[in-house]
Amino acid sequence: MKRLACFVLSGLVASLVATACAQNLIANGDFDTDLSGWATPEGTPMWSNFDVDGSSTSGSVWFANMQADANVRQVVISQCIPIVQTGTYVFGGAAYAPTGQVSAGRLYGEYAIDVRHADCSGGYSSLGGLSMTSLGQWTYYATTGGLYRPLSVPVLFPEASILIRFSVEKTDAGGSFGGYFDGAYVIRDTLLSEDFDIDT
Repeated sequence: MKRLACFVLSGLVASLVATACAQNLIANGDFDTDLSGWATPEGTPMWSNFDVDGSSTSGSVWFANMQADANVRQVVISQCIPIVQTGTYVFGGAAYAPTGQVSAGRLYGEYAIDVRHADCSGGYSSLGGLSMTSLGQWTYYATTGGLYRPLSVPVLFPEASILIRFSVEKTDAGGSFGGYFDGAYVIRDTLLSEDFDIDT
């Protein structure tokens, strides 16, 4: 099930609301049938039919951190996105941590901006992420403001890319802590760009 990433920006006047839908730059961010398009750096995540929208034709990614030590964060999946236009980008996704797990932990969505290479090979100009504190329900998170500022790619020197990662951290020693990720997206924020163009 292919989705467009949509977000809503409201101004000072409550009735003035602009909604923009833009092309998702992440490949297979909905995990429709598998984990294709994603690297698995530090573990073996599993595809699950537990979809954020309850769809019977799509799914998500599941991973359980079973490291012996406490406070170990494992990168579940990652994807490098070549960037061909300067501007502001929004990164988001959904997370679900089941209740009643043996150990406590946290889920994260992370990004790194490389303004020198198209393959995320290093020289990152900006690092950040989302603390996805969902517990017992699907919750969406995005870099749309407040603590989580939008991503800025001010220059292509001469190329640029954004590395996206989802991680599971277990805060207790022993046991296991796991979670699901779904609905991952990176979109170019056309509302704040000079060349205003909305994909339909």
